[in-house]
Amino acid sequence: MKKEPIPNYLEDDDILTIEEFEYAFKDGWLIDYDGHGYWSNGKEIFSDYSIKPSKFNAKNAPKGATHIAWFNR
Repeated sequence: MKKEPIPNYLEDDDILTIEEFEYAFKDGWLIDYDGHGYWSNGKEIFSDYSIKPSKFNAKNAPKGATHIAWFNR
């Protein structure tokens, strides 16, 4: 698993817990057109695990993932 630091330009509200991401997706706040995310442990992104809202399933989280780092389009 390739890990990279979370980029400095991401704001705190771009780092969502898995539960927050799931809520935002289910309520329609995030759609595929808006951007993409990477699974994260809250400090690093797992850059080989990108995610789109329509493909989200918390059960597919890689080991150690607790967050989604969201990159707006």
